[in-house]
Amino acid sequence: MGSFSNTVNESLGQLLDTSKVPMILVRSSGEDLLGQTQVYSMVPSHRWYGRMLGHYAGQSLKKKRVAIISHGSDAISQEMNEGFKEAFVKTGGFIVGTWTPDQKDLWNDLKMTEPDAYFVPAAFGSNESLLDLVLGQPTDVLTAQRFLRKTGKAPLYQVQSFTSSDPHQGVKDFVALYEKRYQQKPDELAAAAYESIRIILQAYFLSLSVKDKPMLETIQSKDLGGIYGIGRFTKDRIFMRPIPITRTLLGVEEFKGRIQPE
Repeated sequence: MGSFSNTVNESLGQLLDTSKVPMILVRSSGEDLLGQTQVYSMVPSHRWYGRMLGHYAGQSLKKKRVAIISHGSDAISQEMNEGFKEAFVKTGGFIVGTWTPDQKDLWNDLKMTEPDAYFVPAAFGSNESLLDLVLGQPTDVLTAQRFLRKTGKAPLYQVQSFTSSDPHQGVKDFVALYEKRYQQKPDELAAAAYESIRIILQAYFLSLSVKDKPMLETIQSKDLGGIYGIGRFTKDRIFMRPIPITRTLLGVEEFKGRIQPE
């Protein structure tokens, strides 16, 4: 099972190639790491998160004009940015522009484009003043939960690998089990680790019943039950299942449903 640090996971790449032992990741990762044939992931890649948010912005929120603020040199920003643009444009939306936090007169330029939503594909780093400006107005902001933890006047739509506010029975059962054992609510890492163990055990027992196929091939050919119900590994070795999305306003989180990866 992979670490929550992708730096650690990436350092194991050469070892995985020589040992032929699979690694199952418990957090979103970059395309380079996911491209290794021994690597499986319980959550979508950064690009997939961007695509899901782009589709949600256009189809569910009916947004037409989105401004993107991202770090040009940050790999996570770039991958999420590309995925968002691809999906949002397909819905008929228009990207009014892409800015980086270090640009001069950024806020004035942004306001002149009159966006009906902002997409923030990764953390702002030290530029907290820009973050406060974005969150201080009533325009919707879309991002991934782990990249933007502040709130303000802006409705904040976030895709999350897990949220305990999800009413799905599998989530409720897991939360109850975790709280009973540890006297606290589970976070995304605990949920991903728990679901990974479930999937690994299912794959192992399935492989015992399929004598003519190796275990890894069995993993990719079967429906597997996780916290959110049935999912399946794609040909790219990513476990595709519904992803929860929430809306946070003035610090209050509201569950808005699940996005089904394409």
